Amino acid sequence: MSPLPAPPATPDTVSAADAEDALLAALAPRLQADRLRLLQLQRRIERLRGLLHNSHAALQASRAELARTRQAAVCDALTGLPNRRGLEPPLRRELAEHAGGPHLLALLFVDLNGFKAVNDRLGHAAGDELLRIVGARLVNGMRRSDLVCRYGGDEFVCLLPRLHSATRAGALAAALLRSIAEPCMLGGQEVRVQASIGVAIYPRDGDNIAALLRSADTAMYAAKSRPGGVAMARPAAGAASRGRLQPARAP
Repeated sequence: MSPLPAPPATPDTVSAADAEDALLAALAPRLQADRLRLLQLQRRIERLRGLLHNSHAALQASRAELARTRQAAVCDALTGLPNRRGLEPPLRRELAEHAGGPHLLALLFVDLNGFKAVNDRLGHAAGDELLRIVGARLVNGMRRSDLVCRYGGDEFVCLLPRLHSATRAGALAAALLRSIAEPCMLGGQEVRVQASIGVAIYPRDGDNIAALLRSADTAMYAAKSRPGGVAMARPAAGAASRGRLQPARAP
C-alpha cells in the first residue's frame, strides 16, 4: 500500500509563519539599536561613576588640605604646640568661664635665658631641639586642664585655669623652672638652660586678653632680676599692666 500524501499547506499556516518572520525581520534592527543604546548608557554610567569617585576623592583631599591649613595656622610647626593665634580661642573661652566665678585663671609668660648663646655655639638645629625639649617639659609639668603655647621665638605661654589661689600658680611656675633647668643633650654636649617666668592672675592683673598678657610679660622681665626666676604681678598692676612686682616664693 502506498503512503498517504502529506496534507497540503493551508493559506492560514503559511501566512502565520510569514508574519512571524516578517515581525522578527522588522524588530531585528530596532533590537540591535536598543542594544547599542543600552551599551552606550552603561558606558556613560561607568564614566559618571568614575567622575563621581574622582570628585569624592578630590573633595576629601581638599578637606584634608583645608584641615591641615587651619591646623598650621594655629599650631607651631617646630614644637607641635599651639602658636600665638592658637592661644587666643581657648584663652577667650577661659576668661568667659572664669568671669565672676570662684576660681582663678593664671597666665604664665616663660622666657628662656641665654637661648641665643646656645644657638650661636651649637647651631640652629640644636636650638630648635632645645625648644622642643622645653616645650615637652612644660607640657609634662602641667595638669591635663592646662595649656602650653609657643608664643614666639624662645617664649612660651602657659594657661592654668581653675586655680584656688595665686600661691598655687607661683608654686607651679617654680616647679616648671626646675624642670626646664634639668640638663639635656644637644649635639653630643650637655646643656643647661635657665628661664624666667612672669605670672598674671585673672581678673586681678587684667580683665582681657591684651591686659593679662601685658601683665605677665612685664612680670617676666622683672623675674629676670629676681631670685628664683619667678615674679607675680601685684594686684596694683591691674589691667593697665603698671605697678610694682613681687617675686613668687618657691614651695
